[in-house]
Amino acid sequence: MRKRKVIISVVIICLVALVLFIGIVQSTGANNPPKVVTETLSKRTIQPSVILPGTIGATNVQRLFYQSEYGSQYELLVEKDQHIDKGTPLIRYFSEETDNELDQLEIQIEAGYLQINQIETQEGQLKENKEKMKKELSEEEAESNYKEEESQLYYNKRIANLDLKTLLLQQEELKKKKEGIIFNSEFDGVVLQANNSSGISEEPLVELAALNHLQVYGKISEYDSLILTEGMSVEITSDSIPETTWHGAVKEIGYLPDNQDTPDQKGFSQYPITFSIEDGDLSMLKPGYQMVIRVMLDNKDTLAIDEAAIHQEVESNYVYVYENGTAYKKEVEVGFSANSLVEVINGVNENDEIIIQSDQELLDGIKVELHD
Repeated sequence: MRKRKVIISVVIICLVALVLFIGIVQSTGANNPPKVVTETLSKRTIQPSVILPGTIGATNVQRLFYQSEYGSQYELLVEKDQHIDKGTPLIRYFSEETDNELDQLEIQIEAGYLQINQIETQEGQLKENKEKMKKELSEEEAESNYKEEESQLYYNKRIANLDLKTLLLQQEELKKKKEGIIFNSEFDGVVLQANNSSGISEEPLVELAALNHLQVYGKISEYDSLILTEGMSVEITSDSIPETTWHGAVKEIGYLPDNQDTPDQKGFSQYPITFSIEDGDLSMLKPGYQMVIRVMLDNKDTLAIDEAAIHQEVESNYVYVYENGTAYKKEVEVGFSANSLVEVINGVNENDEIIIQSDQELLDGIKVELHD
């Protein structure tokens, strides 16, 4: 019971203090009203922009993945962060099993030569027999008797030569394989990755990028995909490189959403977007750097006010409108902002006097004076 009385007493004291505070504020405001500066709400030309995050990436990238058909083993010929020229060897494949294959192939080739030699011996013997028959019988009878056998030997020799040619080609390929298959760089660049892990990994063994051709990759919402178009100008900055700006343009907007990622928190899809970098010192940038991209939209004639006039609450924006010596609080809907101006969509009317500066905190309905 005593506890309840204490709580009631505390509540009464708080209410009295609040009433006294409001009375003091109103009394002070009446004796010394806030002095304010106003600005007429009017149509202005602004260039709105969209701010997006992005990541630096290379335009020219060469990735070499493990390919077992070139050899069971490989040797990396470059190191990470190494700067290389076009044509530099990157990776060499080789196989220790090649020696055994070459030995077996040499035996087959030797057998092929022996077979051809045997056929040629048979051809020589047949020729001698035919010449003897020509002396004993007529030439026509000799040709007729040995025609079928000559044709068969010609066919067998032709087949043997083709088989031998195939074996020799296989031998040449195996010799190249023994020396190793080498893949070279396709352009000047820097080695981003030199992965000496097992071939089972899905990561590339070698990744090479041309750092003189960089661009920015990002993702945009469904709404932004409707208002952004290829060719729009952009300003690119980095928090880690202050006071430096690169200029470029929207290079490409993906037609399909990025299926590798889940939708954002509101359930909307995200679309890939690429920005070109058309000027600025590229040597300051590296793939993977996080960037801030400001996409410059088309100029827009709209009702706009100084950003200092906009006040924010939890889920709304509001301004104070000056009318006959009184400040009235009006909730407004705002749009784009640019160059310290904010687009006002609704909530106030054109030619309204909007308070943009006050020497005291304002309240709805408070009396104010215009600053001289």
